[in-house]
This record gives sequence, C-alpha cells and structure tokens, in this order.
Amino acid sequence: MKKVLRINFLLLLMAFFIFSCTKRKKFDTAQLIVGLEGSPSSFDPRSAADAYSARINSLIYNGLVRIDEHGRIQPDLAEKWVRKGKRIIFYLRKGVRFQDGKELTSTDVKYTISSIFKMASPYQNSLKVIDSIDTPDKYTVVLNLKKIFAPLLTALNVGIVPKGDSSNRFKPIGTGPFKLSEFKRGDRVILSRFENYFGGRPFLKKIIFRVIPDDTTRVMELLKGSVQLLQNSIPPDSLDEIKKDKKVMVRIETGVNVSYLGFNLRDRYLKDIRVRRAIAMAINREEIIHYLLKGLAVKASSIIAPSNWAYAEVTLPTYDPDAANRILDKAGYRKDKNGIRFTLEYKTSVNRLRRRIAEAIASDLKRIGINVVVRSYEFGTFFSDIRKGVFQLYSLTWVGITDPDILYYAFDSKSLPPEGANRNFFIDPQFDTLVGQARYTLNEDLRKKLYAKAQKIIAAKLPVLPLWYHYNIMAYTKGLEGIKIFPGGEYVFLKDVKWNLKKSSGEKVP
Repeated sequence: MKKVLRINFLLLLMAFFIFSCTKRKKFDTAQLIVGLEGSPSSFDPRSAADAYSARINSLIYNGLVRIDEHGRIQPDLAEKWVRKGKRIIFYLRKGVRFQDGKELTSTDVKYTISSIFKMASPYQNSLKVIDSIDTPDKYTVVLNLKKIFAPLLTALNVGIVPKGDSSNRFKPIGTGPFKLSEFKRGDRVILSRFENYFGGRPFLKKIIFRVIPDDTTRVMELLKGSVQLLQNSIPPDSLDEIKKDKKVMVRIETGVNVSYLGFNLRDRYLKDIRVRRAIAMAINREEIIHYLLKGLAVKASSIIAPSNWAYAEVTLPTYDPDAANRILDKAGYRKDKNGIRFTLEYKTSVNRLRRRIAEAIASDLKRIGINVVVRSYEFGTFFSDIRKGVFQLYSLTWVGITDPDILYYAFDSKSLPPEGANRNFFIDPQFDTLVGQARYTLNEDLRKKLYAKAQKIIAAKLPVLPLWYHYNIMAYTKGLEGIKIFPGGEYVFLKDVKWNLKKSSGEKVP
C-alpha cells in the first residue's frame, strides 16, 4: 500500500513539474493574438495606403523619424537632424541592422526615397520638394530641397527598405522590432520577434493578427481568450458586454480618426453642389451617433480633429430634411410617381456596423427622394474601387491625421489618384492656392490662418461630408502590460507589450 502511495505521489510530483514547465514555456514563448476587421493589402511601406497595412508595417519598419502617441515628431533611424536653409541633414544611428542582417546605411535611405518616385505612392506628392539627395558618408543623409517645405518631417515617417529591394509587397525586410513570418490573405498575419532590433528586443516572441470580419465572432473570440486585443474594431453594441467580463480591460480615449461620406464630383448628380448640400442636410448624424455608435463619437465639421493645432471652427449644413427637399425641388430634381428623384449607389465594406451606417444614411436620403442602393465588398475590393474612382457615394475613415497637409493630399487638384488621395476629383483654384502657400512656410501662425480658410472652402463646397470623430477604443486581456493608445490607432506600441502572469487568468495567457 505504501509503495502504491509512493508511486502515486511521485506521479503527482511529475505531473506538477510538467505542468509548471509547460506554463513557464508558454510565457517564455509569449505571443499575442490581435483581432482585425480586414486584411492588409501590402507590406511595402512606400505604397501601402490602407490602415491595416500601415498599422502592421509600423512594427516591421522604421522611418527616419516617427510620430509618438502625442502626435509629435521624434527621432527614429535618424538620431538627429539639422535644418540649414533649403537643406536638411540627417545623422543616422550606427549599427542598425535590417532583418536579413545587413547594416542600414545612408544609401538605403537614398534608395528608399528615390524609389518612391517610380511607383504609385501616397508619399510621392509630399516628397516632390526634394531636389537631390547626398550621402557624404555611411551615416549621413542630406536632403537638398527645391524650397522650404513645412510638412516634410511628417512625410518622412515612411519605412526604410534595403537598397535594391524593388518589390517587398509580400516579402518585407525592415529594421523594425518584428518581421513577417506568415501571411494568408483574409485569414492571418504572423509576425515574429527580430532578435537584433536596435531599440531593444521586444518582450513578445510572436504577434498573430487574425482577420475576423464578423463583429460578433470577433467579440466572442476576445471573451473566450482566443483573441487577446481588439483596437477600434469593437461594435458599440458589444461594449457593455465586454466591460462586464472581469478578465478583459477596456480603455477609451479621444482620437483623431474621422469618418466621412465621399462624393464623386464627376457624377452627373453629385457634381451639383445643391445635391451635395441637400444630402448633408438630410443625414441625421446625431441619431446615428446615438443609436448605432452608442455615443462613442462626436459630430465632425472638418477632417482635421479639434485636437490638431490647425483645426478651424467651420459650419456644415444642419439637419433639415424639409429644407433639403426644397433645395432639390428648386434645382429641378422632381420626384416621380414613386417619390424618387434619382438613384445613387453607395459603396462600403462588408463590416456589419459600416453596412448598418450605410443603410441608415440610405434611409435618411430616401425621405428626400434619393434612392440609395448599398453595395458592400471585401475591404480590398472596396478600397480598390474607391482609389480608381469607381463609385458615386462611399464612406471611409481617415486615420492618424497629424499634419494639416492632409488637406493638400485629400483635396488639391494636383493630388489626384494614384499619387494622391483626391478621390472625389475636387477642383478649386482658391483652395489650391491656400494649401500650396501653407506647405511652403514654417510660420505656424500663418499656416493656421491659411488652413482655416481652406477648411471653410471644404465646408462650403462639400467634396466630402465629415461625419464624426471616433473615440479610440481598446479591449484586451487582463495581464497585458505596456498598452498605449496612439491617436491614429497605430500598433507600434506592441513592441513594448508584455504579459504579467500575476495579473491574468491562466486561460488567457498564451
């Protein structure tokens, strides 16, 4: 009997030892699973234009500079820089390695910036001011400018790639804290730790981004612990349920991301300012914010958020469907026997909340005689159509706006796709003059006055209708430390995240 008890005791000890080792192994090989609404389209930092790509790329690459959680420019690959008239001299960190082992030098920086002009890149317009690039030694880069350009430092927040890397859309090589291990479009992105990251080895060995388009499924995976972090992908209807779970932390902070309704100004109906104004007056934004967004947003008046130094108080048309009806009657858009004036197509993504918002807007517009057909697509297909101008109405969200030069990028007549983001084909010489002047002065007071006038033009002519500013909402498994919320929802903070076993449930620690 004693022998049996001794054997049982030994077996118990062995089981406990194995369990303990397994638990430690799980923590030593820590991973984090993040839920995404959609799939990234490109891992090339020079050409990626969607938010999913940009946020993940911030973990794979570094730029000469970076933008911190307060929206300020900070050194990154460049330790420092000096302005000398129309020259900016960057002094690179020494000993920085790419993920293939090659050392970063000034020739890689020159190559990256020069290659942007040979592809469709959202950075192209902002970097046109560069006349030439000198590399006097391995760690010095001199940008010779055609003229002084205020937003240049913000524009240089682009990932640096190795010289000769002509196409790294799906095989990226950066200097960032994580490198791409696996990508399956529409399913997952797996990043593994870069052991020789110059900023210090990350705590996490692996980050798995799971693409979960369905809102309900995404929330259930969080509550089960199968997903451990969601950022700005939480349906408002589910927030109360998430808050009740003691194993999940929720943080809500003011953000800079703004949703807007876009108009194709080449369309036979939407090129008429009276139609755009009537649409703006027919949409009950307050009701949508209250019922669909559960109060987790505030009405917008500009695509620049109130926290931005260049924000200007401007007035958009107020909600007044009766006045909207009168405008359309007077413009000659008469209703037929079914009460319909004309039909528009509204494109959006397959995300359930975005489709519900589109349907709410369609319902509002039907009350003034505009029939709206809502079409929803997988994000990549949807975004491709918008970039090509294949739409009448659409809605999107501008994320991470820090510099007011976004007004040039989004609305200047010289910023049409594919180089720029004037997807609505807005042409206004006075506006072009204002944002053009603002780009080429370092006087912030003057820039603010110029941008204020530019924002008034956008509010009056409505190439887009700003809808609302979103709050940043993050939900994550308790025990995750180092969490920061960046204004644009960037994931770069994940390089400093780690698990604390004492503060988390055993089921939720990877």
